[in-house]
Amino acid sequence: ARASVHPVRVADAFDIAPDIEAISARALASLDDLLEMSEPWFEQNEKLSTYLHKGRDYQLEIELARSRWDFNLVKYDSQIQDGSVILQIDGLKRL
Repeated sequence: ARASVHPVRVADAFDIAPDIEAISARALASLDDLLEMSEPWFEQNEKLSTYLHKGRDYQLEIELARSRWDFNLVKYDSQIQDGSVILQIDGLKRL
């Protein structure tokens, strides 16, 4: 797959790469915080998807995030660690 990696702080990333099709992150922050950071891209591209690796406590993170956000979710079992998942999120909207 074609991809570009931008080695910048996430706070500066939107200014550098406003037109993206997907976001991925691993062990960066809570799901709620990741969705907050991703919001500018979701506002610009309604087809955007994120692929976020989450550990065994992912279900609690989903519940907390759903208190602030509406989103579509697909869970994939992770090959990296038993009990962890990759969360594919799209259609993000702030409640």
